[in-house]
Amino acid sequence: MISMSESVTIPKKEYLELKRKIKTLENLLEPELRPEYKQELERIEKGNFKKFSSVEDLKKELEHA
Repeated sequence: MISMSESVTIPKKEYLELKRKIKTLENLLEPELRPEYKQELERIEKGNFKKFSSVEDLKKELEHA
């Protein structure tokens, strides 16, 4: 038996089956919704980016880089 909390105890076999089902559901989620992508998205959102008002402004910046 594996004790999940003071009030809930389930057989190890049942626990492992639930864990397997959770993993299967996580794998079915779209990649951007998977937990392992959340940290990466947060890191990207905090990034240091420059905004451009048009494609032409971006092209000018790239030409001078």
